[in-house]
Amino acid sequence: MKRILIACSGLTAIVMSVPAPGLRARTIEPTARTVYVSVVDNKGVALTDLTEADFAVKENGKDYPVKVEVAKDPMQLAVVVDDNGTGVFRPAVAALVQGLLKPGTEVQIVTVLRQVTRVTEFTSNVDALRTAITSLVVRPGSSEGCFPVDGVLESLKDFAKKKAARPVAVIMTVGAADKSLAQSTEVMRELKQTMASFHAITLGNALVSSAASGMDQLNVNQMLDDGPKQSGGKRQSLTNAPAVGDAVKRLVDQLSNQYVLRYSLPDGVKMHERLQVSVKRQGAAVLAPTKIADK
Repeated sequence: MKRILIACSGLTAIVMSVPAPGLRARTIEPTARTVYVSVVDNKGVALTDLTEADFAVKENGKDYPVKVEVAKDPMQLAVVVDDNGTGVFRPAVAALVQGLLKPGTEVQIVTVLRQVTRVTEFTSNVDALRTAITSLVVRPGSSEGCFPVDGVLESLKDFAKKKAARPVAVIMTVGAADKSLAQSTEVMRELKQTMASFHAITLGNALVSSAASGMDQLNVNQMLDDGPKQSGGKRQSLTNAPAVGDAVKRLVDQLSNQYVLRYSLPDGVKMHERLQVSVKRQGAAVLAPTKIADK
């Protein structure tokens, strides 16, 4: 009798270990990570001939094998225009959109004079974008202030809502008095979670701005300085309006020639915000995020 009970017990154990019909044993897939980066020479010109052997990736200080390809996925581009009502950035916005508008790319244009206004939602429609850009003319109301931090934050939240796969945010600003309610720390947090790259073209010129200084500008300057550094973008600080055109050309070149890096975290390894991307090419600089989504 004892021998029979033991046999039955063993059979029960075997039956319990077999998944019920229609059910599959749960498997945990490695966490896949995707990061977009630009690599430039000492003149800021994009380098286009790098291979996997040139890149090294560390997350939380640990090295990971990485697959590298030329980035071809369409962008989701948000352009925040902070021109203090002067219309000075209209040609630059047109050049930026024209340079980056490829099949599948979607563009949103936002102004921040008096309030945050989506001149156009994300669209690939050329006529809609042309109409939006044409509207960026001299506008009254500069004395009522601008809201650049609010504008960037709202665009990043729009990225999150649409689950943008390759989000890029660009602000063009003349440094007018900032009256934003949002804090730069909120922008940093949203940049990390959306993994958007953030680029700033700042124009400091008394002819086109009512530039403010002191504590009123601390918040926006922190966003303009720290945002690009954290997200793999770049801040270009200019002193005259004609230089904006060249700044846009550099930006288009960098974004049009990005690489996409893909690596995986093994099962059991938690995502971490700290990222380090380096290249072995002498004289090359990599524009890559230093903080990425950790959940």
